[in-house]
Amino acid sequence: MCPEIDNKITSKFQIAIALTAVTLLAEVIGGFWTNSLALLSDAAHVFNHKPRVACVHAH
Repeated sequence: MCPEIDNKITSKFQIAIALTAVTLLAEVIGGFWTNSLALLSDAAHVFNHKPRVACVHAH
């Protein structure tokens, strides 16, 4: 596989993982701050996606 393409894919996965982490943190903080069960449940949903995105990157 071409290293340039692999590096582009790796950097895009790292961006996706970072954005997922930021979204998770914002939803948890916002959920507790506003007592919003909807935000907290969506944070749990995002939390389930983060390891899966990392797993796809690993393979």
